[in-house]
Amino acid sequence: MTDEQGRFRHSFKVPDTLTRYRVIAVATEGASRFGSFKTDFVVNKPLMLEPKATRFANVSDQLKPQVLVQNASSYTGVWKITLVPGEATNAPIYRLLSENDVTVTLAPGASQTVPFEIAVESEGEAVLTFRAVPVTLDGQPPTTILAKKMSDLVETRFPVSYPMPLIRQSKLVKLEKSGTGDELQGLLDPALLEGKGDIELEFSRSLLLESGASIDYLLSYPHGCVEQTTSSLMPWFAVESLRPVVPR
Repeated sequence: MTDEQGRFRHSFKVPDTLTRYRVIAVATEGASRFGSFKTDFVVNKPLMLEPKATRFANVSDQLKPQVLVQNASSYTGVWKITLVPGEATNAPIYRLLSENDVTVTLAPGASQTVPFEIAVESEGEAVLTFRAVPVTLDGQPPTTILAKKMSDLVETRFPVSYPMPLIRQSKLVKLEKSGTGDELQGLLDPALLEGKGDIELEFSRSLLLESGASIDYLLSYPHGCVEQTTSSLMPWFAVESLRPVVPR
């Protein structure tokens, strides 16, 4: 309800998001009098970082991730912008080719894009963390409280894959004599052993183990239309009697 002057007030806590909000007010009086009004407002921070990085990368790529520094405050200041190396795993994913920090000067309402350069060296998830800390504001070192208010930290991630197709090799070995050892690793291609990957061993007393890869392909055929899905089931109807002895 409005007050005696026809005014209505309401307060609410803005969600933890940086975006534009639209506010719509609708008023009614009696059975035939209506009114409406709309406006919008923007939620931002005095100093805000907006990362601009790739969505994906391959090993051996050289990238130039950027971060947009936006000064929405009334201060003319100097900020130190730092790219903090961070990884989702213990193995390093990328290496910095440029300096990891840059100093920028921004007037009130100004913005600037800061580039960095990295070399991608390993597979995994790359984590880029950008940090902005004020050095001076209006020519003076900021207080601890003001420095915290005028700082920002933002993180972006992207997956890193190997640029070449994966190579797989399968070997079938028959162990005929008990108590004798076979050097199974020597049966694999040396070029594969020099790379990164996994070795999977399967043992069975059934000769059907040799058809294991074909069975897997039949079960996990990557296309899923109705015709192909039903067609992949037909061989199972024909060999249903083998189900108890299939080694999986």
